[in-house]
Amino acid sequence: MNRVNFSKWQGLGNDFILCRAEDVQSANDIGAVARRWCDRHFGIGADGLILLGPGDGGETQLTMTIYNADGSEAAMCGNGIRCLAAWAVKEGWIQSDSFAVGMRSGVKHVTVKQEAEDSWQVEADMGEPQILSPAQPITVGKKKASEYIVSMGNLHRVVLGGTPGDLGADWLNKLAVGAEGRRLEQSACGECNVEFAVLLSAQDIKMRVCERGVGETMACGTGACAVLTAASLEGWCPRRATIHLPGGELAVRWPEDNHVYMRGPALAVFAGNINL
Repeated sequence: MNRVNFSKWQGLGNDFILCRAEDVQSANDIGAVARRWCDRHFGIGADGLILLGPGDGGETQLTMTIYNADGSEAAMCGNGIRCLAAWAVKEGWIQSDSFAVGMRSGVKHVTVKQEAEDSWQVEADMGEPQILSPAQPITVGKKKASEYIVSMGNLHRVVLGGTPGDLGADWLNKLAVGAEGRRLEQSACGECNVEFAVLLSAQDIKMRVCERGVGETMACGTGACAVLTAASLEGWCPRRATIHLPGGELAVRWPEDNHVYMRGPALAVFAGNINL
């Protein structure tokens, strides 16, 4: 049986199995491989499987394909692209600290900075957000809230709990995020990741997330970008904030070029090999 080399990485506790696309090309069903490897009891354990492929010889230097833990393919993953970018630089497959990565949702540009032997900071240009559904009233966990549907290359249903004068941290702490997220992941725009957020200060937002195909996770990079976009439109904050997630913090900004930029950590956990 084929043995495949992999590297396990995490960004704010959102963890991924990374390997070369060419090493799994003989598999009949990559989704089934992802389900088996991501199983936390019988496999390596991860929120997703990321495959690194070659660039197009032009704009992109790498390609990224990601599968959720349930085997479904995702269009984009913010924490995942940070991990992929840092892994590629660490392994010497990329000689520059700034480069472009192609994926199903388009091309993303990243900048990688090493902090320690297995610790990196990565900023990713996540592109322009698309507001598919502007503010709509919603009640979640007996709390009146405002929701937006935002695309960051993948779909997000953002629930803003309360108003800038109503911090709502206790509501968010007690919320059954997994159950509420599964209830809300079906939208008129398609299947969504679902984020729940409250305002801590004019520069700080706290969020929890239920990711499609995974459940509640420690962090979601694209979700943090969607939350910053919705919170800015809602008047919660200027077009930049620190997003506080269960796994740590992301710095997100939405400047005048209309692109959302996300900066946060990527850390190597361990490497090994496994049966394909």
